[in-house]
Amino acid sequence: MPQDMHVETEVGRATPLKAVRRHCLSCCGGSSNEVKLCPAKSCPLWPFRHGHRPNAEDRAAVADRQLYPLERNLTGATFQGSALRAIRLRCIDCSGNSDSEVRACKFGPDHPTPCDLHPFRLGRNPNISHSPERREAAAERLARARVAALPTKPIETPVSIGDLGLRGLGPLESGPFAKIARPIGQNRKRP
Repeated sequence: MPQDMHVETEVGRATPLKAVRRHCLSCCGGSSNEVKLCPAKSCPLWPFRHGHRPNAEDRAAVADRQLYPLERNLTGATFQGSALRAIRLRCIDCSGNSDSEVRACKFGPDHPTPCDLHPFRLGRNPNISHSPERREAAAERLARARVAALPTKPIETPVSIGDLGLRGLGPLESGPFAKIARPIGQNRKRP
């Protein structure tokens, strides 16, 4: 672990893997045997259900399955993410494939039945805090990347619609758009 990271391990603060385990236990009625035999292999949490990183056998068991949410077109073979990414996918599935609903999730610690995955729903571990120097360096890298992504020369705007060269556009050359489809200065064809 880098020296400029600090992981809080107070009692009550769970790791993503422990949160997945607790969530799977609550989903299976508190039975660890039911978690072990869980048939929901399309759930993105399935390989992580034991509370540790999945082994090759668990990954192979879901390799041919399409993972929920189905709208994401993600299979077990293409998913190579961490427990945090699996939690994010599970939360998106729970919220009806809506990122905004995941952010606005009400099943936090103040809810009568809080979700164990709630602190990790955004795909980030809230237990990890970075040093101010690391945050500042990340902000500088982001600023440099944004400047590098800007166009190098200004975008030229056409003086008139005719400068766009709209000839050969088919239906635009006749009908209500005939006037703007021909470059300005060209005579109109008459029958």
